[in-house]
Amino acid sequence: MQLTQKRQIVAKFWKTKLFNKQKAEWYQKLKDENFPDIEDHSGSVSVLKSWDSFRFVSKEAQERKAAQEEYQNAAELLLQNPNFIGICETIVKHKGSKLTVNVVVRIWELHCEGKIESEIVSELNTNRRAIQRVLRKLQQWMKLI
Repeated sequence: MQLTQKRQIVAKFWKTKLFNKQKAEWYQKLKDENFPDIEDHSGSVSVLKSWDSFRFVSKEAQERKAAQEEYQNAAELLLQNPNFIGICETIVKHKGSKLTVNVVVRIWELHCEGKIESEIVSELNTNRRAIQRVLRKLQQWMKLI
């Protein structure tokens, strides 16, 4: 049996009296048990009341998302801190540093925007190790503030 034939059979089943009877029975059972309905039946076609799927995400995924948001907020607070430029100056203070304060600030701004290291490397045309060092040092400062 071809796929199109199978689809036609399934499509026809949705229109049968048997299906509609079973559907009505199950919807009534759900209603009797005060089951929260996620579909809106007011129109000719039932659609979901809510399209967000965050309610169905695992607890671990929700905790990961919350931790990411907490990190993002802390990173933004460091960026807005009045001492941030001074912190960047201490990072580039040693003699071997090829980075300027402005580059360090821009690295953190891009990091706060959600850019990954490879995107920062290509945008600033600097090496990956330097960016990793800057991010690591600023993350340490972020924990102190």
